[in-house]
Amino acid sequence: MPGVMRRNDSKLAAALLAAALVGGPGPGSSTAHAQDEESESTPWDQGSIGLSIVLASQDAFGDSYIVVGAGVGYYFLPGLEVGLQGVQWFGGDPSVTVVSPELRYVAVPLGWPLLPYVGGFYTHYFIGDPFADADSVGTRLGLMYHQGGGLIVGVGAAFERFVSECSDDCSTIYPEISVGFTF
Repeated sequence: MPGVMRRNDSKLAAALLAAALVGGPGPGSSTAHAQDEESESTPWDQGSIGLSIVLASQDAFGDSYIVVGAGVGYYFLPGLEVGLQGVQWFGGDPSVTVVSPELRYVAVPLGWPLLPYVGGFYTHYFIGDPFADADSVGTRLGLMYHQGGGLIVGVGAAFERFVSECSDDCSTIYPEISVGFTF
């Protein structure tokens, strides 16, 4: 938070991304065609839905918090996801609730097992009294690894800048790690 919250870069947030639900073949498709489509599908196909669970730690307001949350994303074009994430911070005072919509692109056309991603996000921090709520915008980039099967691993970094009133260092860079499973 501007002036009072600082991310602890030594503590990595672990996010469990789950469920890229890809639709099956349409009516009238042959079995061979269905198997080809299934083997070529990716977790980032158009129409895929992703669910996430967030577990992290955060130091702010002189307290250490445990961060727990969830998110949902929808790939409206291959590799292009719109998502929404909400988290609650536990174990400190004041209470903090966070809502963050994002847009992310995974470079699926490259066809590699290691795919770059880039994204942008807006975050609103609902902070308990006596502090004012805060807003930030940011970008993230990194690499996703998918070698088939259901496992996805991602590593990257995010840059976040507070756009609401800020008295201290108004920006931060922090690492991100994700492990996902597709169904």
